[in-house]
Amino acid sequence: MKIISGFTLPELLLVLGIMGVLVGITAAISNTSLKNTEFDKVVDTVRGEIFAAQSDTIAGTLDSEWGVAFFTNSIVRYKGQNYLNRDPVFGTVAETVGG
Repeated sequence: MKIISGFTLPELLLVLGIMGVLVGITAAISNTSLKNTEFDKVVDTVRGEIFAAQSDTIAGTLDSEWGVAFFTNSIVRYKGQNYLNRDPVFGTVAETVGG
């Protein structure tokens, strides 16, 4: 009688099932990490624009007040008391994620 060595079907299915679970967990973790990285970039952009507007106002850059306006995919730093009456020549636009 010959002895055939190898794996049985249930053993192969068990290993494939475990590998599938591990791949699923890894994909979920990497997706969460990517979202956190994008969020951190947006937070840094917002913080930077607010700080720049504050610094320009305190320093009296171009003898004016500076402000920040938030839109869906961008942040605009503008010269003037409000966005509607801003001086469009001196505005800067910072794109956020998706923009």
